[in-house]
Amino acid sequence: MSQAIKIMRATLDDLDDILMIENRSFSSPWSRDMFSQEFKEGSYAHVFIAKPLSGCSVKPLAENRLLGYICVSMLFDELHILNIAVDIPCRRLGVATALLHFTLDYAKENGVKSAFLEVRQSHTVTIGIYEKLGFVAIAWRKKYYSDNGEDAIVMLKKMSEV
Repeated sequence: MSQAIKIMRATLDDLDDILMIENRSFSSPWSRDMFSQEFKEGSYAHVFIAKPLSGCSVKPLAENRLLGYICVSMLFDELHILNIAVDIPCRRLGVATALLHFTLDYAKENGVKSAFLEVRQSHTVTIGIYEKLGFVAIAWRKKYYSDNGEDAIVMLKKMSEV
């Protein structure tokens, strides 16, 4: 399905759509201020968005202005995936995988050697996506999530595996 999707760097003009998806997706969503920090000049953060290609006829992709987003931090030779979400009607269509592939390729082209993330232990579908991309569990963070005290799994991907 990634042939119906274009991925690009987000701008502040995309923030309202990002926040809409964020609020639909998470019980403890990031605030406008938190996202705004990701767009500041000199930040190590990068925000990429997925949109449908013009003329896309795949429903529900063609019906949405913004399909999903990913926020990452790149510092030296490390990438940290901070936040990723896909709008509810567009899930299970390959949008998250396309965002991840794009971001990992971008990071590797910019000298990144390792990618890290934390994921809720209950998000088994998401964990499966990460594992298919070569991420492996390396640690466990007890009571990491403040909204419900759920544990996080820390995952690592060596970029030579992209």
